[in-house]
Amino acid sequence: MSRRMNWLLIVSLLLAPTWIASAQDKSAQKPPAPPKPATVKVQAAPFRVEIKLPGVFESADMTEISFKAKSAASLTVGKAVEHGATISKGDTLITPKLDKFDKALKEKQHADLAGALELRQAEAEFSQLKASTPLKLAAAQRAATRAKENLEYFKKNRELSKRATIETYQSAADRLAYIKEELRQLKKMYEADDLTEATEEIVLRRTKDAVRRSELAAQQAKVALDAALKTNLARQAKDMILATQSAITANEDAKILLPMALEKAALDIAASRRARKKAAKALADLQADRDAMTIKAPVAGVVYYGKCDRGKWSSTTVAAKLVPNGKLAADEVFMTIVDPKSLFVRVSISEKDFGLLAAGQTGLATPTAYPQKKLAIKLDKFSKIPTASSQFDARLVLPEGAGAVVAGMTCNITLKAYENLKAITVPGSAVSKEGGKEFVHVKEGGAKKKRLVVTGKSHGGKVEILKGLTAGETVFRKASK
Repeated sequence: MSRRMNWLLIVSLLLAPTWIASAQDKSAQKPPAPPKPATVKVQAAPFRVEIKLPGVFESADMTEISFKAKSAASLTVGKAVEHGATISKGDTLITPKLDKFDKALKEKQHADLAGALELRQAEAEFSQLKASTPLKLAAAQRAATRAKENLEYFKKNRELSKRATIETYQSAADRLAYIKEELRQLKKMYEADDLTEATEEIVLRRTKDAVRRSELAAQQAKVALDAALKTNLARQAKDMILATQSAITANEDAKILLPMALEKAALDIAASRRARKKAAKALADLQADRDAMTIKAPVAGVVYYGKCDRGKWSSTTVAAKLVPNGKLAADEVFMTIVDPKSLFVRVSISEKDFGLLAAGQTGLATPTAYPQKKLAIKLDKFSKIPTASSQFDARLVLPEGAGAVVAGMTCNITLKAYENLKAITVPGSAVSKEGGKEFVHVKEGGAKKKRLVVTGKSHGGKVEILKGLTAGETVFRKASK
């Protein structure tokens, strides 16, 4: 930097406070605005009531995109189409990451096969039970019947059995006596001979053996007789009574329990079939969800992240999910496909301006991005109830199109709510109210006279006078008290 420039910089810094003070003095010495005249001469001139408010461009044709799942809670993003991309119908919007899902699906398929086999086994067992139940019932009935018959037979022939047992013993005793007598006679006969022949010895020995065996048989018969008389017959009777009672009880139980078991088995089979049907549907739903996770564009247009709620987009909150490994919940709207040609303007009308609205009113929209553009607008429709506190939703159409404007851009709206090209207006301060009527003070021949008027619209500090004044008259600017 040269010495000359250094010097100029120092001088400018030294003189800066002086310049500022001089500017402040000039501002302070600026003369006040002249007072407004006390009267105003009314003229017939255009009078407009305009509503100025912010608006946002929105598409009338928007298709919300979400993961329509039947059972899956979410999908994992592999790749997502970019925000603002122009796409055609059928283009891929979301390519999912399926490794974990496919593993769970495979396990579900294996479980489904095992469940099918279990059901087939249960149905086979039920079929066997259904076939065997009548046979078991018949067998139980036969057993009870036979037990009763056996008991009756025993009771009827008990004495006969007792006599037969005694007779068996008696027969053994008689046989023993016969053989002993035969032995005694043989000995007596053989003892008369001087010499005993070999044959005689054999006969004697056989007879002695027969005696020995008969004695044993007689002893066994005596033991059997004693046991029968003292214990066995009574025990047999008791056992048969108990066996009969058991067979009867078993038959009665079978009549109750076997049909119940069959009915329960039928219910179990029905429940298993329902469970299988439900499991098969769950598997089919998972398979359908897997196919649905690759999300295609149902229409052509421009991709916007998030959803639009009366012109406001949720793009930022959703964008964090539309990345690799991001999670998208089922039924969550994460994209919207916008038709860029069907734009309109959405505005929110305050309650104070609501009474000025009428369908068909026209105006201009100035896009924030293109302030040099003036787009024609027309009020299409508006809500009759508030959509927010003291605010009413309204929709403005663009008869001539929006040009380069896109959905989501903002604009400034000037809506022509009222127009009278030959209106008589006075300042709002000139009108006074008394007893529900309105008056102005008119200058007539140098005098101030009170006059009844009928007012119309009010806007921008002016009041429209419908009756009571004509063009050329002079009105006092401030109403008298």
